[in-house]
Amino acid sequence: MKTMLTLKRFILLSVLITVTTEIIQAQKVSYTFNETLRLGDPEEFDENYIFQSPNHITVGNNGEIFVSDRSRNNIKLYNSDGEFVRQIGSRGRGPGEFIEISSMYIDPSQNHLMVVDRMNLRVVRFQMNGEYIKTHNLPEGPVISPWMGRADDNGFHYLLYRIPVMPDEPGPSEDHLIHIYDSEFSEVVYSLGDVSRFGDTSEYIIDKSLGGPNTGLFELLPGQRLIGAPHFYDGQIYLYKKSQSGWTIDAELEGEQPWGEVAQEVDASDPPGYAVRMGTPRGAIAFLKFSTTIGLHLVDENTLAHYVHFQDESHENGEVGVSLFDLSDGRFLGYTKIQELSRDHMEPKSTGWDIQIKYSVGNTIYFVDNRYKEPHIVVAEIEIIVE
Repeated sequence: MKTMLTLKRFILLSVLITVTTEIIQAQKVSYTFNETLRLGDPEEFDENYIFQSPNHITVGNNGEIFVSDRSRNNIKLYNSDGEFVRQIGSRGRGPGEFIEISSMYIDPSQNHLMVVDRMNLRVVRFQMNGEYIKTHNLPEGPVISPWMGRADDNGFHYLLYRIPVMPDEPGPSEDHLIHIYDSEFSEVVYSLGDVSRFGDTSEYIIDKSLGGPNTGLFELLPGQRLIGAPHFYDGQIYLYKKSQSGWTIDAELEGEQPWGEVAQEVDASDPPGYAVRMGTPRGAIAFLKFSTTIGLHLVDENTLAHYVHFQDESHENGEVGVSLFDLSDGRFLGYTKIQELSRDHMEPKSTGWDIQIKYSVGNTIYFVDNRYKEPHIVVAEIEIIVE
């Protein structure tokens, strides 16, 4: 029997790819990818289709495509056919302006575009046509920095914050990293995600200037569930479920961890070229990272794909792979390697991918293609068949 699943995020290296490989339990996995739209063709020479550092993509119910550019601090809006509509915002602190866009998402309860500006500590609300509505200011504090946002059908907003600056300092709402706000961001109605579960709080990876390392990724799931994956991946991701008493961990999902440690400190005075170096309250430090989360998505209602960038302690060998989980019972379905990583992919700031998946809906994915002088935005249809 063949079971067809829809793959929402996958590394894409050509216009059409079909790969068959073995995963745990002798299942065969076949991936197929077909490009349907590309923005940023160098032959167009149109400023509206040129991107410098596109970092987020989100899509409206009518197929509107929103692309944020970190270097330009603005958002470009395209219709479902890829035709440019308008630019939204610019750099600044005024209404509808941004200092650093750290996330974009749609509020399904009101069909609004929400833009998280972590440096301005606020969330900016727009109509789907790009017209500014209002700004929701977030409470100031020494450790908060909104990193990722989502909203549910009831109008509640979920913000993921970065790890606290100091190990002995609490994060916002004590030691939790995901905070659920009401529709107007007037109060935090619940907090979840213990710091120790979402990232390594060891002193050596705390960067005061950055407000702490990335915390990882999370996604809302059907049935009032949430999945959280640490940035420094140690083989576990966490499934939360809402009950009458609040949000609690429903399962700790054990995935693949083929190589290395989560992170390892090295001599900061003479670190290897592939080490991450930073300043901390105890001085300059350097560390190596080996396994990092780079993607989460639902294949279907009860199947999760978790993407990880692995590398060994020599930083000469690595791979990008995906683990599949059955969310109905927390079962690990299997792991498959997607791409061998070369030495060029081992740089600390590299995702390990030539392609960066940014958004998915149904069997359609939206990604940044970095294989050109200027990045391209590509829309593609993809499916996965498990036999």
